[in-house]
Amino acid sequence: MPKGLVHLTVLWPGVVDPISAIKRIGRRHSVRGCHGELIRQRKNLALPRRQRKELVLTEMNMQVPTRGTTFRQNGFSLLELMIAVCVLAIGILGGMGVICAATASNGSSKINTAAATLAESTMERIMAVPPTATGAAAMSTVTDCNGNAFAMNTAPGGSPVSVGLFSGIDYTQPPASNYSMAYVTCSGFTFDVRWNIGAGPTPSTQLITVSVKSLRTSGNPAATLVRRFTLHSVRGVN
Repeated sequence: MPKGLVHLTVLWPGVVDPISAIKRIGRRHSVRGCHGELIRQRKNLALPRRQRKELVLTEMNMQVPTRGTTFRQNGFSLLELMIAVCVLAIGILGGMGVICAATASNGSSKINTAAATLAESTMERIMAVPPTATGAAAMSTVTDCNGNAFAMNTAPGGSPVSVGLFSGIDYTQPPASNYSMAYVTCSGFTFDVRWNIGAGPTPSTQLITVSVKSLRTSGNPAATLVRRFTLHSVRGVN
């Protein structure tokens, strides 16, 4: 018999089959080489079924519910969820307010630009007519983007002028004929344009006042946020 098998016979005298002895030695070395893991598992299997269940739940960091106690699970309560929804709603409302304010500011900027352009073009048309012109020679015509034609009188006179720190056309008074127009721009904005030609601050001069006020329409709801735009110009009279 080989020497190794003789040693196996000495270790296990009651073992007849050497192959079975070799398998037992292999299992023993595997138990020693797993750092005690297999031994611990065997000991756990030797425990009663309930103790094994408690041991597994303990290793998973869970609490075992017992009679008379409540099993607590991690999660959100209804109160916490309601608070989170309220905070989210406040943030959304604040963002909507900022967006609305930015949109209104952008709309008012467009209206101011259009009003300034219209006031300048109206002033240029009045200045282009000689100040000594009268009758039909003092008349001019302007057409808006909707095809509406307006007669412009450049002779002295016009809509009433308000007196004060911010002098301009008095919109509380009714408009004067041929000295006002409801001009519609190509952007869809409607403006109440009025002008007045009066005596200048010095002799032989004329003071021209042109005011433009935005009218609120369905396509221009931001008109109420825009102040009137006024231009003043002085020209000499020969």
